[in-house]
Amino acid sequence: MKRGLYVTLPIFAITLIAVFMLFLAPHPALAAFGPFNPLPEQIVPKCNLTLRSGDQITGLGTICTFCNFLELIQNILNYIWWLITPIVIVIALIWGGALMFISSTQGNVTQAQRGKKIIFNTLIGFVLVFGAWLIVDTIIKILGGKMAVSVDGVRDGFGPWNKITCVAPVVSTTLPPPLPPPIPPEVITTTGSAAICRAIRSNSRIDLSEPGDCKEYLSGEKVGAKRTIDDCASSQSPIVCQAGCKDKAVCQREPSITVNPRMLGAIDSVGQTTSFKVTSITTGAHLPLSNHYTGNAVDVIPPQRTTDGYEGLRQKFQSAGGSALCEAKSGKTYQNCTNSFPASETISHIHINF
Repeated sequence: MKRGLYVTLPIFAITLIAVFMLFLAPHPALAAFGPFNPLPEQIVPKCNLTLRSGDQITGLGTICTFCNFLELIQNILNYIWWLITPIVIVIALIWGGALMFISSTQGNVTQAQRGKKIIFNTLIGFVLVFGAWLIVDTIIKILGGKMAVSVDGVRDGFGPWNKITCVAPVVSTTLPPPLPPPIPPEVITTTGSAAICRAIRSNSRIDLSEPGDCKEYLSGEKVGAKRTIDDCASSQSPIVCQAGCKDKAVCQREPSITVNPRMLGAIDSVGQTTSFKVTSITTGAHLPLSNHYTGNAVDVIPPQRTTDGYEGLRQKFQSAGGSALCEAKSGKTYQNCTNSFPASETISHIHINF
């Protein structure tokens, strides 16, 4: 009986000390392991960390890689081996030691044998768990290879035992300066169109002298193509007339209408080599749904008002990207001023849609 006490009492005392170190000390991990603490601060690796300065996101601290996945597995194994396994072993030793202690006081041989078996199996289990942990740990190192570890910036092998040191890709924490606010399309169109209109106004080949046949609502003055180009050159909204406006004060400024910049470009490009007169853009008496009133049509006439003169001018605007038609005085339009134009009609002007 005394011999049994000599064996069980030390085991019981050791287990009580282990329980105190693991559960009752202020810092269990540090108390249990001292300066060598294999347990990470957290199981999940710290990666893809968003860096902020106030409400501003400044970048990422690290980027998660395959190495961090291996680090996660390594952390789980370390927690199992260094925290869970000791607790299980301590509980098993307490149980086995308690059975031996009780049997020594009661003289129960069966309980003593049972306690010894529990302690023996616990030690065997300890060896097996340690072996399995070591094997898995080595496999993780092999899978990670030199990619996953680094010592002083040099990737040179498996690194520290039971630990993976990941090298995070370099990520700049300084965001590039913010882009300037985009320029609204209407500002770009207005600015570009104003420059083109100034070029049209100064081109001696382009005649803008047509007075127009409709009056402005406010001033009562007749308005025509020159007024449209002048307003465009000063980045103002065009004056737009209505159907049947002849000698009637129904033309007024329309902020929602913009003169088509492609059309202005075509007028300018054709005027570099050819002389013609612009008779109407957004003004004049046209059909109710005419493209003139949306800023997408222009009427022109050549200096020599012959069939060939009209057709030559029509073809130039057609080549400049417009849909150029030959319009008769009756208001009907034809595909060209020669083949499709009937002899019974008289040509009035070239109408170009954009």
